Amino acid sequence: MWILILSSLLWFAPIPTNSEYLILIADDCSKWSKYDLQKKEGYFGFSKDILGFHFLGLTHAWLFPEDKLSIVNMTYSRIMNSIHKYSSELTPKDWLELDSNKDKKKIYMLKPDDYCSEKRFVFNQEFVLYEVRIHLSGDE
Repeated sequence: MWILILSSLLWFAPIPTNSEYLILIADDCSKWSKYDLQKKEGYFGFSKDILGFHFLGLTHAWLFPEDKLSIVNMTYSRIMNSIHKYSSELTPKDWLELDSNKDKKKIYMLKPDDYCSEKRFVFNQEFVLYEVRIHLSGDE
């Protein structure tokens, strides 16, 4: 029963307006490595190597309940009609800009294992988009 209640809450969760978020589509599928964080269910991160940085990470995790990151469900067609960027097209400068604007705009990620599957070709398939935080480590 509690699963039904939780599912209905997630289903009816408000979708932010276009100007409040950016959807990051991880389309360079084989370049991302997934890792679990803090041994807690639902906490994860993705990382990949990019020129000019030792580490680029996108994490869906938080320390305190009030900092909990959100989850949104959207169809692929709705994602395509939203403000989105493909990770394969982003330069190191783009990543820095996204990182510096993270307080102004939420970043949601369409995970590589979802995007790179056949799911995106299924009519009205809903995807779970995860709010993520960007972590960059460069050549200091």
